Amino acid sequence: IEGGEAAALLAPRAANSHKGSYGHVLAVAGARGKGGAAILVGRGALRAGAGLVTVAIPACVATVVAAGQAELMTEPLGDRDGHCAAVPTLARLRELIAGKNAIVAGPGMGVSDDTRAVIAWLMREGAAPDRPLLLDADALNALAPLDEALLTAARGPLVLTPHPGEMARLLDATTAAVNADRIGAARRLAAMTGAHVLLKGARSVIVTRAGDVRINSSGNPGMATPGMGDVLAGIVGALMANGIEPGDALTLGVFAHGHAADRLAARIGRFGYLAGDIAVELPAAFTEIVQ
Repeated sequence: IEGGEAAALLAPRAANSHKGSYGHVLAVAGARGKGGAAILVGRGALRAGAGLVTVAIPACVATVVAAGQAELMTEPLGDRDGHCAAVPTLARLRELIAGKNAIVAGPGMGVSDDTRAVIAWLMREGAAPDRPLLLDADALNALAPLDEALLTAARGPLVLTPHPGEMARLLDATTAAVNADRIGAARRLAAMTGAHVLLKGARSVIVTRAGDVRINSSGNPGMATPGMGDVLAGIVGALMANGIEPGDALTLGVFAHGHAADRLAARIGRFGYLAGDIAVELPAAFTEIVQ
């Protein structure tokens, strides 16, 4: 994936558009001590052009998230020991998914029985033909080792975005084995689940549900810092909410994410920039991609 391929996936905006024209992302993220993950997901989605972003988080961190990004809408969920409590959370999610165009779940949620119940419900009830579901971070950890019956039960497009450690847990393998055959690991997960798969890392690997393999060319070692994956999940969620097909949303999102990092590395230094800096850089990165 290089700039030309990414540019072809980004359509121009109509002059008479409004925030309702660019999709509504629902992000289910965060827990006590992990409110920053929810902020970064939401910030990534906003900076990638989502018209509206709602972040659903445990009540104990709702104030932190609302204060961290004023443009986000926040929805407090049931709280058990700082994590989402399944029973009240599922009742609220039934209401929240209405009218949403894409769902992102997992960053900062923590792994618990409640998390597993929430993710299982989102796969069965949240995903829909017109509402793709992206699972990242703790959503993937909650499913490991891979529950194929659950993953294949999703009613809509499914996107899985593991790093090598999460991929190893899903496939019941070792991280070394995953890194020794990154394309093979991504292909295996896509074939087992029918999902679009992104295996993150240097030269990230995308395998679409149709079996297409795409290797990203952007990015640099300065991205080895916390929260990068949270911002990326928000970016891809925003692009899917805009109506871009999930495999193409991964392609454009991963390239733009790395391109923003390359711009920062060239301007301020090869390391020391933060995930939040990537989000701020995204508008300029997208503009440069299409020039």
